[in-house]
Amino acid sequence: MLFPEAECTEMRMIRNSIWYVILLTSHNNLMRECAVIITEQDMPGTVSKRRAIGTFGLLALLSASLPGHAEEENQHPHKKYAIAAFLGGTRVDSSNEFTVGVEAGYNINSTWSIGAVVERADREQHSTLFLLGLGWHPIGPALRLQLGAGRKDPSGHTETVVRTGVAYEFEMEHDWFIKPYIALDFISHEDNEQVFGIYIGKGF
Repeated sequence: MLFPEAECTEMRMIRNSIWYVILLTSHNNLMRECAVIITEQDMPGTVSKRRAIGTFGLLALLSASLPGHAEEENQHPHKKYAIAAFLGGTRVDSSNEFTVGVEAGYNINSTWSIGAVVERADREQHSTLFLLGLGWHPIGPALRLQLGAGRKDPSGHTETVVRTGVAYEFEMEHDWFIKPYIALDFISHEDNEQVFGIYIGKGF
């Protein structure tokens, strides 16, 4: 489970909706069962970095058995490069802080991608995030499960951060796209922070 039981209702709905896409589109029984578990079960307390990374790795092991992945890539070729602007919020201690950012990404193939993220949260002491991430696309390039690491200064001093995130990309005309996004930041010596919002970008 990627998020604590105390997550806000809006974030829970976004997260469950994305996993429901896996449930509907996957022809693999193990992936469908995993989606059901993640969507329906809630574990109390804050999860650890080890559990979040372990969940990502467990899901990645299932990618090789998903059928029709290569066919989807041939039918819907995806752009190699993308740049997008982020507009959303960072949830800390039951309050939402306005957050903006930018992401530059490279699609290695239909299964894996890499990206660099810069975000800034509006708070009494502005918090800036610098992060490099790996993306796994289990059912094609649209759905992305993210695992990244970087640096963040939530309280005026820089700390190490590990992020797990989920995004789903909706394509528009002329290679533009819109991408709902939700993530959890594990910050050294600080409380975990939840990030949610929308990316608007263009592929090249």
